[in-house]
Amino acid sequence: MKSMYRIFLGIACLMACPVALWANDCSSATNISSGVTLNDNVQSASLAGAPFSGDAQCTGPGSQSDLWYSFQALSSNQFVRATPGGDLDIAIEVVDACGGSVLACENNFGAGIEETVSLSGLNVGNTYYYRVYHADASAPSDESFTTSVAYIPAIELRDEYCGLTNYVSGDIIRSTQAGNAGTVAYYQWRFEELEAPFNTYEVISPNGANPNFRLWWFDDLEYGRSYDVSVRLGYFPGPVAGTYGPSCTIEMQADVQSTQLEEQYASGFFSFCDVIGADGVAGADRYRWEFNDLSETVSVYGDDNQRLLRLSKVPDLSLGSTFIVSAFAEFNGQESPVGSLRFLNTNNFVPNTGLRDDIYTCGSTIPINFQVQAYEVCKAQSYTWRFRNTSQTQDDLFYTRVGGNRFIRLEWVTDLIVGDSYDIDVYATQGNLTGDYSTICNITIGEATGSGLWAGTGNKYASSESHQTLIEGNPDNAEMDFKLINSSGSNDQIVVEMSEIAPLSTVRFELYDLNARKMGEYVQGGISAADQITLPARLTSGIYILRAVTNNNTVSKKVSVF
Repeated sequence: MKSMYRIFLGIACLMACPVALWANDCSSATNISSGVTLNDNVQSASLAGAPFSGDAQCTGPGSQSDLWYSFQALSSNQFVRATPGGDLDIAIEVVDACGGSVLACENNFGAGIEETVSLSGLNVGNTYYYRVYHADASAPSDESFTTSVAYIPAIELRDEYCGLTNYVSGDIIRSTQAGNAGTVAYYQWRFEELEAPFNTYEVISPNGANPNFRLWWFDDLEYGRSYDVSVRLGYFPGPVAGTYGPSCTIEMQADVQSTQLEEQYASGFFSFCDVIGADGVAGADRYRWEFNDLSETVSVYGDDNQRLLRLSKVPDLSLGSTFIVSAFAEFNGQESPVGSLRFLNTNNFVPNTGLRDDIYTCGSTIPINFQVQAYEVCKAQSYTWRFRNTSQTQDDLFYTRVGGNRFIRLEWVTDLIVGDSYDIDVYATQGNLTGDYSTICNITIGEATGSGLWAGTGNKYASSESHQTLIEGNPDNAEMDFKLINSSGSNDQIVVEMSEIAPLSTVRFELYDLNARKMGEYVQGGISAADQITLPARLTSGIYILRAVTNNNTVSKKVSVF
């Protein structure tokens, strides 16, 4: 009787139904060929008039009309999709054999929305079954749908890259491609060491759906090793990883790729502020440089993994000299052999400096307890200041500061006369050479108006000993903290509020630039919690560090000025 019903139903829908006869149990399932994408080999069907196959359904009210399909697994990971043409609430149920165990039961969305099953761990060559049915008790108005099956195709390293030796970290290897790049989420590469300790590494390419892979993207790559290389696809939807394809062998050259001073810098003349570069080694962790003047060799590392080097980083570099320069690249703990040796010359002069008139305007009056600064000369060994009195007869005054610090306080210069004007010029020493005096800037020495950089009504002191005595007189074991009221934007004052401090404490405020150079300091006594202290300032745009110091604590805050 059931067979007669099938025959009658088949004749009735012969012209209307896209599938041949109803596939209403797994033994008569419609076979679907797996495509490279879910848009390949799409089957159209309808549940209208289809019977219930009799097997218990994994979701929904049960006993719903269903249609069965089968497919042969072409990869271990496959996808099954069903898309309603109308208001079907699609359910997909996958089993591992006709009458077998349920592998997946998918009904994540409501009526009229597509469902997709992602399957993994399938046995290639086996036949699997699935059925489609309506998972809602209410009857749909449109029971049509389409369905398809897709597999993740196997890929592999292209033949022309297999079996090659002498690879370097900057080389590119390429995979074969899937049929439809639009479904590819990523390429995953597997590298199996062929020498001890025989580790295996898996790397998802940062190049996304592009089959090209730069070897230095493999973080554990080592020169002198050989690898079996295989690759697989990550596929949408999901993404889900497919099966690794066949492997083949590649071999890295024995030594890290060598480098050297770039040709554009060879035999040129440079100052300490200049930057030179080495030829790049892809993925290098850092670069080491050697400078040889035929008497000794100086070695220095560049910053991080940068192939560029500022000459001011090279210790004991001298001006007016010729150096033989060699560069080395380090890759995963291995250093390259020396590359080509090239010559580099340093200039035979010291760059000019001078009083920074963008801060201290020529012709202005500057209090004697203020500091002034010179324009920076890279890696200067000292700055020498000359003061020539233009108000009355006086011997020239000199002040030299060694160690590369270009800041001085005017009160450090012995015999400066308050109220007199002085022509100021400065020269720097660098690389064992002495520079020329700078252009002149005339200033008038004013009366002291506070402590150092800051002018105000705070606690004045005569020497470091006197203010240190005040600090040491603070209460013991007292916590201290402060907050900035105007932490940015002002160049004429800094306002702080003490958020935590013992009553009637003394605080020393110190200001530093980002090179850890002290710009000035100021001492204020009688401070308690919630007190606000205004620190008048003369600052140029930039970032500074304000430090508050008591007997027991030091707290630092960042100050932005623009």
